[in-house]
Amino acid sequence: MIAIEPMGYCGEDQGANPERLDLLRDYIRSSLRVARVLLDEVLHVRFSHEDPEEYRAVATKAAGELAMLLRLAKRALPGEEDDLQIRNLARDLVVHARAPHVYRSLLMRPSRATMYALVHFCLTELGFPDPKMDRLARLALHSSVAWAKERVPYRMLDAAWTRHIALERQSSNTRLSRSRR
Repeated sequence: MIAIEPMGYCGEDQGANPERLDLLRDYIRSSLRVARVLLDEVLHVRFSHEDPEEYRAVATKAAGELAMLLRLAKRALPGEEDDLQIRNLARDLVVHARAPHVYRSLLMRPSRATMYALVHFCLTELGFPDPKMDRLARLALHSSVAWAKERVPYRMLDAAWTRHIALERQSSNTRLSRSRR
């Protein structure tokens, strides 16, 4: 029987050598190009009237994924050109992340606040604050209803991570254990 090693595996840990870091940065830059296409083509306002509910669902999901990508990219890409691209993407993401339905959801459904608050806090970190959204998101995250039991484990991790980012990086372990009660 022939043993097949995973692609790219050479038998020893290579660590963060310069070639691997360059490759990683290239992947992140490629993801940023895809993000631009997503914002310009898929989430363009011209599609928002065809099926508003579906558009809102796609925009909400995309906003969460893009905000986390931009947060990662900001930390991983050192260049000024990269920084400009990240800022431009964040600026264009704001309209989706802080749409009226997001404000309503934070107010009316604090148990789902982490989903919307994460995007807001990532954008704030990237230089696009919104004091009204910030206040509403923090109130929702501090609400007793915000600790409602999540249905799936990965949502519990998302919620703990969002609370960690938003609430002065307090111990997310304490919050996670409280959510299980």
